[in-house]
Amino acid sequence: AQMTAPRDCFSSGVRDSLKTNYSAYFTAGEKFFANYDASGRQLGQGNLLLEENKQLMLQMTEARTQIYSIISPLAD
Repeated sequence: AQMTAPRDCFSSGVRDSLKTNYSAYFTAGEKFFANYDASGRQLGQGNLLLEENKQLMLQMTEARTQIYSIISPLAD
């Protein structure tokens, strides 16, 4: 939770980047899991939801990679 609202332990550019990437990660995750809830009600749209979830997983992976690249050097 602290990483989603980083304080003065990071520069302003890094804080903004972390906020943006965490927001993208959590937004994609919410949509991803909402699609699972919707899949039972929208049986005819299964292929569309599958494709959307693939794209959401790619978005989550990219955001996670960016987050790790920001905080990993600090942990070394």
